[in-house]
Amino acid sequence: MISLTGILVTGIIAIVVYSLFFNKDGKKYPKGPFAWPVIGNGFALKDRPEKTLIEWGKYYGDVFQIYFGKDRAYVVTDLKLAKELFNDTAFSARPNNELFHIFSEGPIGVLNSSGKVWLEQRRFTLRHLRDFGFVRYEQDDPRLWSIFIKNKELSELITRNPFLLFAPNIAKLFPKWSGWNQFLDLAVSMKTIVRGHVEDHRRNTPEDGVPRDFIDAYLKEIESTDDGSSSFYKDAGVQNLTAVIGDLFGAGFETVTLTVSWATLYLVRFQEIQKRFQAELDNVVGRNRFPALADRPLLPFVEATIAESMRLGTIVPLGLFHVADQDAKIRGFDVPKGTWLLCPLYGFHYDEKYFPNPEEFKPERFLSPDGKKFQKHEALVPFAFGKRACLGETLARDEVFLFLTNMFHRYSFIPAPENPKPSLEPTGGFTLAPQDYKVIVTERL
Repeated sequence: MISLTGILVTGIIAIVVYSLFFNKDGKKYPKGPFAWPVIGNGFALKDRPEKTLIEWGKYYGDVFQIYFGKDRAYVVTDLKLAKELFNDTAFSARPNNELFHIFSEGPIGVLNSSGKVWLEQRRFTLRHLRDFGFVRYEQDDPRLWSIFIKNKELSELITRNPFLLFAPNIAKLFPKWSGWNQFLDLAVSMKTIVRGHVEDHRRNTPEDGVPRDFIDAYLKEIESTDDGSSSFYKDAGVQNLTAVIGDLFGAGFETVTLTVSWATLYLVRFQEIQKRFQAELDNVVGRNRFPALADRPLLPFVEATIAESMRLGTIVPLGLFHVADQDAKIRGFDVPKGTWLLCPLYGFHYDEKYFPNPEEFKPERFLSPDGKKFQKHEALVPFAFGKRACLGETLARDEVFLFLTNMFHRYSFIPAPENPKPSLEPTGGFTLAPQDYKVIVTERL
């Protein structure tokens, strides 16, 4: 009698043989590492996937192929080519991936939508974020800390269970083992917080009709929309509003908090740089007022230090995934519609071609030769690039600048005695966060 194990082994062998020798469609695809049928390259991308992709790029070239479960993905490690592709509308769609749609309950909102929905939501969000910001919190608002904690838990969960990201269909088959059930619980908690914000605003609309913040402005747009095909129309509008708020919480909130955490860590580890940072603030701002955005052009070393901390602490190391929404070509390779595109930002930030000795914390990389001017660098891309670059980049940069300059203008930070050299190694995952560290904060006189 044939055992169950024998049947499974035979089936796996048959799938592998078919994939290697018979599943040919006449198209030209780039080379890449072996991918298991159904599973893809998920197992090989555990822990620090961005480092694995960099090593594969050295072996297979600037464009190579991997699989996320059953989905084909091209990885592009050449910066010039990556920027060209991500500025092309043919590569501006988002993956139809169940994990990405759990929070938004579909391909809606601004982060995970494509086509007309994305254009409408991005245009509105850009315009009104500039006018209103997002949602204002009191410092001790429990919802604020709940969002922070749940974002952290989600990142850690994906780090421990890469199949959630790279093969969600497989993760669903083993929901307890893969962390799928826990992920759903966290998603429900986050959506409850977001819906609470919407309901609060719907119950307490401003009497004069003048929007107080982004959510008020969005609800007003829903009320004024009578085009049934619009993503702002009635229930579709409410669903998109919920999705957009979730996107801004997830992307915007984490971007700022992690960037400030990384910069603080590096300034704690490198006290001489912290002293230069503070000296420039004192020379420009003085001691009788707070730093302001208007001071930024006069603070080149401060700007360079923030830029260098963004480079070393690459928060989203893989970047966000794009999808080809039509058949296309990349360097002679066929790109079937639905192919994912991935340009790992971490690889550009740690490329010796752009940043010699990339592991070294050296703000001078971003200064002019005389040290008097801050200089941007084409390979510093923490907010990605192209048509789907982070829409909150300007707001995030302003917030990071104001947080860090005001913190270090008023206080000094040194490592806690029990850990005089806190680790610079990140926690792995879809986002890279610093390991927990403790500091002693003293007021500067």
